[in-house]
Amino acid sequence: MVHSNTLPLMPIPRTNNTKPVEAEFTPTYRDIVRKVLRPRRTKFDHMRTTPKDEIRMLSKNGLSSKSNDNEQFDCDDNFTLVKNKKRKYKINNLRGTCETTGKIRVVESQCSIYVSRAMKSVTVSDIIDHITDMGEQCSNVELLQQFNETSFNSFKVTIPTSKIDTFLDTNFWPAGLVYRRFRERRQPTVLNKKLNG
Repeated sequence: MVHSNTLPLMPIPRTNNTKPVEAEFTPTYRDIVRKVLRPRRTKFDHMRTTPKDEIRMLSKNGLSSKSNDNEQFDCDDNFTLVKNKKRKYKINNLRGTCETTGKIRVVESQCSIYVSRAMKSVTVSDIIDHITDMGEQCSNVELLQQFNETSFNSFKVTIPTSKIDTFLDTNFWPAGLVYRRFRERRQPTVLNKKLNG
């Protein structure tokens, strides 16, 4: 079977101890790949040609790249090296410490506590009264709706973050009442799109 796009014929190379042969052969793919324009170089040779201050060793795969260049550039071995941008680290918030009282007022951060296993007769006003009797204040108390019918009520109590240790103390709540930090439920994205447009 002869293909129309055949490779060019090449003469067979002559060795020292053999007689010349008047035959030609067609090179294979392996022969063509080995006869590339660029010479094979080791990793060490590539590092030797790059200035030391521009070499950065990548920890995972041991390759080298230029550290300050965020662009694509052509290497001499016909490959394009793509370097990803350096990840930016999260910048932490700082808090002011100035004690002067001016026009700027600071709102204290809020957190929520989950209170559960209260009898069905316990209401929001009963929870507020208990917190007031203990000498504390809360921002909001919300009766939580249960997915399934239960024999108890659960509440979400919103308090200042500075008072979290007081509200999570075992002596603050009556015996048998279950409490912990409140974990917000993530709503499905489909529901969020319907609510927010």
